[in-house]
Amino acid sequence: MQVETKHDYNRKPGSDIQGSYRLTKAEATRIGALLESIHIKPTKDNIKKVARWMISQFDKVDPQEIKKLFLSEYPKHDNFLVAIEKIAIQLAQKRRGEDAIKERGAIQLDLLRKVSEFAVTEEAVRRGEKYLLHLQYVMCRVIYYAALEFLYDRDEDVFNTVVERYSRLAGLTEDEALACTLAIFTLLASKPATWRKSNPEESYQQECEVLQQAIRQARAHEAY
Repeated sequence: MQVETKHDYNRKPGSDIQGSYRLTKAEATRIGALLESIHIKPTKDNIKKVARWMISQFDKVDPQEIKKLFLSEYPKHDNFLVAIEKIAIQLAQKRRGEDAIKERGAIQLDLLRKVSEFAVTEEAVRRGEKYLLHLQYVMCRVIYYAALEFLYDRDEDVFNTVVERYSRLAGLTEDEALACTLAIFTLLASKPATWRKSNPEESYQQECEVLQQAIRQARAHEAY
């Protein structure tokens, strides 16, 4: 008597060992929704990563357990990065009519420029030619572009080191530095694309004001 052998054509050979899986659209949508609920971008690679892990417990997994898979890829400042990515896309839409952030090479060039500007400004502050506030203003640009670069390479150590180093050099805690950066770029995202170029003095003053306010709020929160 022949026994019919049933095949699962979703699974590749060796899947019981390797955890390799071909997702249906419904499964991919389901995992994508879980990722979005915990503020992780539902890219194809991220969805596959979760699928490989939860292949045998698809209906039982806790979303918070999924997030643990990504802790090595998202630094301790992950909430800040989620917010910055949204702002960067808003700015890309306003300034270039695109729905994605700049290419990695362009971001790296911007980051190098801001790092150089920070070094020059730091020297000017030491000589009494610039105020510390302006150094903090430039610091926000450094952290912003470092955050965008992180979205490409997911190097937690590099991003955390940038935040630690430049916040310290600018006389701020890490939380204060991130709050300043988020405040400034939230302001920029709310303005027309040409606002800074059309109103250089006014825009600089407003950015410095929201920067100082962010520092005050962060310090009040730390004191509390």
